[in-house]
Amino acid sequence: MASPEAKECPVLSRVFLVGCSRSGTTVVQRCLNAHPAITSFPETNFFGRLVGGWSGSLQARFGRVRLSRWHSAFGHLADVLERPGLAAREQDAGDFGQAVDAFVGALDTVAGERDARVWVEKTPKHYRYVRLLEGAVPDARFIHLVRDGRDVVASLVDRARRYPGFERRLDPRAAARLWNEAVHAALRSQGRPGHVLLAYEAFVGAPERELRRLCNFLSLEYDPTMLSPQSSAGIVTANESWKSDVDKPITRSRSKFDEVLTAREQRIVRKTLDWRAYHQLFPNAVTDEWCR
Repeated sequence: MASPEAKECPVLSRVFLVGCSRSGTTVVQRCLNAHPAITSFPETNFFGRLVGGWSGSLQARFGRVRLSRWHSAFGHLADVLERPGLAAREQDAGDFGQAVDAFVGALDTVAGERDARVWVEKTPKHYRYVRLLEGAVPDARFIHLVRDGRDVVASLVDRARRYPGFERRLDPRAAARLWNEAVHAALRSQGRPGHVLLAYEAFVGAPERELRRLCNFLSLEYDPTMLSPQSSAGIVTANESWKSDVDKPITRSRSKFDEVLTAREQRIVRKTLDWRAYHQLFPNAVTDEWCR
């Protein structure tokens, strides 16, 4: 679906960093962004806005999107990239392929201006659109980040209690189902060309090893500045106050599972989490206690 101009762009790789929210995607993004050949941006949520749910995905497979979603996606992208005039051509409104071309072109342009050969778009829930993106974005690569489900659910619930706009994750069962959905998406992509799996626990335990692995995946030389990245300015917006600790050194975040959830909620979460799918991704992970 991409235009010939997009294919001729000097960008080496277009990378989507995906996974369940609160899995550590911003920490990984910050390290990647420190590489001199990589640039990144705040979350665009472009495909969430452009496509939406299953009916929108079906429309997109036939090359169409709702006009209201088209305007929403480009309006938000213009805000994120701080380019007020950004938009696909009005005559292309509603055309999914043309929308993707305009999206890719915009990010390619920013990357070119920053002398970057790789851009990383980090919107966690873009895992829902992996199949669409594989066919629509040239040279697309995907990093699937997965974190222990108990820690993710506790963090989702904690954020929902502390910040407005996340009320849907107040229910631990709903938060666990969201994690299941992301893990299933990673499982469907496991072993496919252009996809790499990253465990949060492995990343924070041995960041240099995992960053070298990611650089190899992206055909880049490892750069030591990735271990001590500068400020997250440029990838975190002022209104994302729940990401305030992202500039701290790379360490494993403290688990909030026992702190945030009651004993009853913990039992519900353990019962709801699909630990079998997680174990398929990470056969050596200790997951027996999830069932207790």
